[in-house]
Amino acid sequence: RFGSNSCWRHRLQASVLLRSPLPFFHPQAEMFCCNGGEEESPVGMVPTEILTIGKAEQKDEEKPVEPPPATPVKDLVVLSTEMFDLQVKLGTGSVSPNIAAEVGAKFAETVEWEMNGTGRGTGSFGDLMGVFMATWMGFRNDRVSIDSIAALGDTKVVVKQMYSQVLCTPNGEEVPDTRCDAALVQTLTYDAAGKITGWSQVFDQSRIDVARAKLAARAKLAAEPPKAKELANELATAEKPPKAEEPKKVEPAVSPTPESERKHGWGERISDYLAKLERKTH
Repeated sequence: RFGSNSCWRHRLQASVLLRSPLPFFHPQAEMFCCNGGEEESPVGMVPTEILTIGKAEQKDEEKPVEPPPATPVKDLVVLSTEMFDLQVKLGTGSVSPNIAAEVGAKFAETVEWEMNGTGRGTGSFGDLMGVFMATWMGFRNDRVSIDSIAALGDTKVVVKQMYSQVLCTPNGEEVPDTRCDAALVQTLTYDAAGKITGWSQVFDQSRIDVARAKLAARAKLAAEPPKAKELANELATAEKPPKAEEPKKVEPAVSPTPESERKHGWGERISDYLAKLERKTH
């Protein structure tokens, strides 16, 4: 310990070494230093680094910074509505890089897909679209609407759509008897970040198969023009009524020429005929 008459520098050094608050200095206390007893201002003689030791220690003891709260995920029904609004644009011909990129951004890096309870697979968003497009390629959607949309638990949303579509040839011609209105039920699965991790579709596969068969028959018919022409002729003949048979011409019976007449020429025969007529008139 140091008395009140001890050098203030010594007391300051001892206080720093003990890492305790500086000793109390009364304003009227006599302070003597080691340089001949001259009175000095203790504050004026203390280096700035010493006076800020306590403050530096307080900075080291600051509380850790907490991470900002995560952005709340939108309602899954809202996310699905936004998703299928874009999907309808793609399905009705409004294809652009911006829309395709916006749709792709809604999916996680790895996605699972399923079609009609089978055809399951896992891959990227591009892999999924390759599988789906193989089924729907060639169908022109004239109208697409959302019939209903509802959440299924905490991670799934079921969307029922109605399609008015027709199958077309590569040249854009409609295949006869393939136009129809059909339902398509789609289910999306989301993760905690609101990204799509699963997509399933349920539809009438038999309708798709029948339409594809008609397209194949049309293509085969076009590839065999001789048989197609022959078939067309047969169909045209079958549609026309049969022609009525024309009556046969009956040729008059010719009596055989007597032997006596065969010996003479045509001139003599005519003369004999005229002579006979003249005798009958007389």
